[in-house]
Amino acid sequence: MVPLSSELIRDVRSVLWVLLAAFTFILLIGCANVGNLLLVRAVSREKEMAIRATLGARRWVLIRQMLAEGMLLALAGGALGLLLAYGSLRALVALLPQSIYIPRLDSVALDTRMLVFRGGAFSCDCHGSVQRASELAAGAAESE
Repeated sequence: MVPLSSELIRDVRSVLWVLLAAFTFILLIGCANVGNLLLVRAVSREKEMAIRATLGARRWVLIRQMLAEGMLLALAGGALGLLLAYGSLRALVALLPQSIYIPRLDSVALDTRMLVFRGGAFSCDCHGSVQRASELAAGAAESE
């Protein structure tokens, strides 16, 4: 008697592990690139923030602006990533040769439950960031 998981996966177990490793590696490279871009952007805007603070802008206003820009960037990146994921998934399924057997390939799709969960987690992250920023601004105002 053969276990059901072995029957469903058959010969493609190694192919699926290679795909998982490749996608994980690409995701890590993308995250490192975005992190570096944000770091360079923050360093390049350091002088601008110093000038705005000298001209009388409060820390909370500067923090709120940076948070708004970061959230807008995250939302735009998430929307673009979702569109790319949907298009790439359809293209990969369509271009996959018939000689490679992948069980249940016709049921491969983006999981909307996970997308809704991630959207909720993102809103919680945003709320937490705003709370931390307001606490930092309040602490900075008390120390002045």
